[in-house]
Amino acid sequence: MQIAAPLISELNDALEKRNRGRPGDILHRITVLFVDGSASLSEEQVQVFDDVLMHLIERIELKALIRLGEVLAPIRNSPVQVIRRLAFDDNIAVAGPVLAQSVRLSQDDLVAIATSKGNAHLLAMSARASIPIPVTDILVRRGDAQVKHQLAKNTGAKFSDAGFQILLRDVTSDEELAETIQQRLDLPLNLLRELLRRASDVVHRRLVSAAPPEAHDRIQETVVSVAHEVSWEAVRPRDFAAATRVVQGMKDAGQLSDEALERFASERKYEEMTVALSVMSGCPVNILEPLLKNIEPDGLLVVCKVAALDWTTTRAILLNRFGHHAMPAMDLDRARDSFMRLSATVARSALEFWKARGSNSPVDDDDRSSALERH
Repeated sequence: MQIAAPLISELNDALEKRNRGRPGDILHRITVLFVDGSASLSEEQVQVFDDVLMHLIERIELKALIRLGEVLAPIRNSPVQVIRRLAFDDNIAVAGPVLAQSVRLSQDDLVAIATSKGNAHLLAMSARASIPIPVTDILVRRGDAQVKHQLAKNTGAKFSDAGFQILLRDVTSDEELAETIQQRLDLPLNLLRELLRRASDVVHRRLVSAAPPEAHDRIQETVVSVAHEVSWEAVRPRDFAAATRVVQGMKDAGQLSDEALERFASERKYEEMTVALSVMSGCPVNILEPLLKNIEPDGLLVVCKVAALDWTTTRAILLNRFGHHAMPAMDLDRARDSFMRLSATVARSALEFWKARGSNSPVDDDDRSSALERH
């Protein structure tokens, strides 16, 4: 690469002469060249910058090192070796920007840093746009309250059930953390129940007061009974008129498919998802809605089978049908087994049975069981 060759030569001259002032100057020039041309550089060209900067990085003053991290952290193709060197630095002023922003750090890098560095490094990592489960497991275990709060607020942080359980240990004494966790869309329903069991009366009142006025009674019922399984977002009345027009237009254009339904589910477009599933299965919305809102998935699996959906689309519906809180992994595995065993013939017969009951009575657990057992 022509722009790097003279700089490499100048670097070697500077190091041979042991001119302490030159490495910093060269570093600045190389960094500017890299930033200006980064969008068009190949990985091979980035590697040249990486090699040059790694020669210089141990010979510059702290101020320049901090500045280097600030400049390189947001650039998506920054030199990997340099990014790793900065991220593993014990000085949080050097490591912080890279830990919080750089996409060049691998999961293994993040795990190693989370395992070995102090709380300041963990706090910087907890602000990343995306944090995988193996990393959050370590952060919630080793981090202080500030780390836990930042992770709980970070929608890009993914948690295992064990990670959520660690967060829940503190909710009795930490009202703000309890509120934050309750609002996470990916909090499994069984852990929502656990949160409500552990939360204090003060937290219960704050959860209710933070909700829309029309939701107070429903959330209060959840707090009092603990067994209530869904949030207000999942049970509030819905207007399907606009969604019906959208879905009908897609059907007329030949665009209504598994993929379209999965997209509605993944984007949490509840009305569109409901109408699309209704059209594809022939299940009226007023029968389908109670199934979508019911914590037990059996009835919904029947409708998905009638619609001839694959498991990927069915899974997306199960995971996203509630406005808040995800389906636990163990329950999802059981649902998959049930869906795979369920025959289309039995599913169609069960749906016809529910439709024959009329539109004014919801389908409950006994109805589902009796309909399926008949076949």
